Amino acid sequence: MPIRPRLRALFQALPLLCLSLIVPATRSQTALDSSTPGRLVLVLPFENRSGDPSLNWIGDSFPDTLNQRLSSAGFLTITRDDRQFAFDHLGLPVDFKPTRATTLRIAQTLDADYIILGNYSVNSGRIAVQARVLSVKSLRLSLPLEDSSDLNRLFDIENAIAWKVARQIDPKFPVAQQTFLAASAGVKLTAFENYIRGTDAPSQVERLKRLQLAVAEASDYSAALLALGKAQYAARQYDAAAATLAKVPANDRLALEASFYLGLARFNTAK
Repeated sequence: MPIRPRLRALFQALPLLCLSLIVPATRSQTALDSSTPGRLVLVLPFENRSGDPSLNWIGDSFPDTLNQRLSSAGFLTITRDDRQFAFDHLGLPVDFKPTRATTLRIAQTLDADYIILGNYSVNSGRIAVQARVLSVKSLRLSLPLEDSSDLNRLFDIENAIAWKVARQIDPKFPVAQQTFLAASAGVKLTAFENYIRGTDAPSQVERLKRLQLAVAEASDYSAALLALGKAQYAARQYDAAAATLAKVPANDRLALEASFYLGLARFNTAK
C-alpha cells in the first residue's frame, strides 16, 4: 500500500484505538489531513563532511528536528519508521547513503512531494550547514539554504534551516523565524545527543542506556520519554514502559502515540 493511504489509515485509526484504551485526544493533537496536496515531506539524514565519525549523530538529528518543526507548521512529514520501511522495501541497509537516483526511488516509494537533503561540516567549534529542497514532481533542486553558528547552538541552526525549508516550499509561509528558534528551549544539548544516539543505537542494550541518560538529564523531555517507553515496551519491560509513557503530558503533541503504547503496556501487564 502506498505511504499516503497508510498514513491516512493510521491517523484515522489511532484516535479510536487510544480513545478505547486511555484518554480522548485534544484539539492540539489533531493530525494534519494527509489529503492536503503537495505537503508530504521526506527529510533524509544530513551528510557529515567534517571527517569526524563521532559527529555522525548530528546528521541523524536533522530529520528529527526538521520533522518536528515542519509538522507543527502544517506540513505532513515522514517518520523515521516510515523512512526505514522504504529502505527495507528497497533492500537498502540502515546506514545507506542514497545517491540522487536512489533518493528519488525512496521518495516515490513513500509518495513524498519534497525531499530535504543536506550536509554539514564542523571546524573549530563551529558548524556550517547547507540544505536543499528537491521537488519530486518537477525534479527541481533548490539553491542551497545555508546557516552557521557555534556548535553548542545546534538547535538554533536546525530550527533556522527548518524555517528556511518551510519558506522554500511555501514562499507565503506566515510563521516568523523566531517562533522556530524558540521551539527547542529547555532541552539540554547533551540530552538531545543521547536521545538521537539512543534512537539510532544498533543494540537494545545501547538504545535503553542512551535513552535513560537522556531522560535522566531532562525528565520532561517528551520525545525521549516516548522513545524510552517504546524501547522498554520492545524489551518487554511493560511495567517500566507504562511508568515512562505516563510521564508524557496529556497536552503534548506526542501524547496520542504515548497513550497508545501506554495502553498496550498496561494490557500486557493485565492492567
